[in-house]
Amino acid sequence: MNMKNMAFHLSRDALSHTFAPLTLPSPTRGEGKTDCLMSPPLHLWERGLGGEGVTATNQLSRTKRKAKNLMLAILTLFPVSAWTAEPENEGRIDLLTVYQQALANNTAYRASLATLEGQKYEWDKSRAQLMPSISLSGSVNKYQYESLSEFTTTEVVNTPPADSDQTGDNSTGNQTNKPQVIHGTKIQKNTYDYKQRYYGLGLRQPLYRPQTWIQYQKSQQIFYRAIASIEKERQNLAARVAQAYFDVLLSQDQLVMIRAQLAAYELRLKQAQRGLTAGTSTKTDLYDVQAQRDITAAQEEEVRNNLALSFQTLSTLTTLPIDQIRALDPGQLPTDPVAGRKIDEWASQATTIHPELDRLRYEVVAAEHDLSSAKAGHYPVLDLVARRQVSTNYGDLQDIQGVGKGSSTTSVGLEASLPIFSGGYVNATIDQARLNLDRSREQLDASLREILIRVRQEYDRLIQGQKKIKAYQQAEASSELAAKATEKGIQAGTRTMVDSLLTQQNLYATRRNLAQARYDFVKSYVNLRLHAGELTEELMQQVNSWLK
Repeated sequence: MNMKNMAFHLSRDALSHTFAPLTLPSPTRGEGKTDCLMSPPLHLWERGLGGEGVTATNQLSRTKRKAKNLMLAILTLFPVSAWTAEPENEGRIDLLTVYQQALANNTAYRASLATLEGQKYEWDKSRAQLMPSISLSGSVNKYQYESLSEFTTTEVVNTPPADSDQTGDNSTGNQTNKPQVIHGTKIQKNTYDYKQRYYGLGLRQPLYRPQTWIQYQKSQQIFYRAIASIEKERQNLAARVAQAYFDVLLSQDQLVMIRAQLAAYELRLKQAQRGLTAGTSTKTDLYDVQAQRDITAAQEEEVRNNLALSFQTLSTLTTLPIDQIRALDPGQLPTDPVAGRKIDEWASQATTIHPELDRLRYEVVAAEHDLSSAKAGHYPVLDLVARRQVSTNYGDLQDIQGVGKGSSTTSVGLEASLPIFSGGYVNATIDQARLNLDRSREQLDASLREILIRVRQEYDRLIQGQKKIKAYQQAEASSELAAKATEKGIQAGTRTMVDSLLTQQNLYATRRNLAQARYDFVKSYVNLRLHAGELTEELMQQVNSWLK
């Protein structure tokens, strides 16, 4: 490839193709901006590096031209708007869309919503314990009744006369046997079968059950705690979406810049090879450029992997594939990110409305109800009870005493019970509930202190971030002036190619730090609202308006 073709390869259209799918924006012309590569570098390369038959008399002049051309070519690869110009938004989604998709599809958030729905039924269950209960019962039974009866028996028995001869001699010859009547008793077993049908209707209304009432009040606090947990999860999800979104943008900008730097080293490598052939460069220069090019190529691979991981993280939050998002417009960043409020105001707001603190406060109240419920284990309970019972018998009833054809009873009354001794269970429950209450209060205090620290940290980061952006913007302008001054020094022979590359590296580092500072500023803005408890959808819309 000759130098003319190489210069054409580095033109704007070629760079746009090389960096696909990350389109390199077109540089803009204006004061303090570098022109695009289409005009000066191309004809300078054709005139200064593409000619043949260079003599020793114009070797120094040619070297200066080559340095100047290389400097101009490198500068065009790092325009101020290289990563701030508005890209094509067709097919790109914005932050608000990603956030809404996360709310609709994020599995962790949907699980929290399901937990809230389930907790609502716990409230209904505890309330049902205070309502009257009505029960209907019935049975059909078959009975076998057995009874024993005693009755008298009479039996006549013929016996011989009492004065008869023992030897059997009957002197009279005409005596007969005398009949004898014997009286006795017998026991008779009687078996009777009959069936019985039973129906019962009962009503029980709790009148005084302190444990049941306290558990109902606790279920309310647990339901409110679930609502606070949902709000906390929603704000955390919004912060994670913003973090992942701007991580993707940062990785994209880094990839654009690293590829531009790699292209600059490729250009310098070609120049060093030609200089080595012409005798104006040494192998040391060639090896140095080669090493820098290889290091930058390795960095490009690392940044590309980071970009893929950032996209994957963003897609995981929404469970939907995302490959193109809208870029940040630095000109839309707020000039007063703290909305005129001092740190004490932010801290006061965090202690008032932060959902995590609300959740822990409801947790403390629920623990207090647990302690009251445990103490109520010593109290009596009182219920209003009403019953209606009907039974019907049929079968061999006429021979069974005490069993009629049926009966019906109706009763209304009060039932009370008083626990006296339960083996120490109630006292152990009271001690456990008291310790759980202490734990909940300590957790609330610890979270309050942690949230106040985070609010102060993000407040300071936001203020410092705004100052860093201004400082890096000034440093960028100074680096551009230094690059131009180095270019003129090369033309005058007071600067070398090493000086120009060092200047360019400083410019690259400054722009990289500027991009990092801008995204850190946006993240701190979101995190401050998160820790203050006001990361609402309206604020997400506001951050979304900063995109192109």
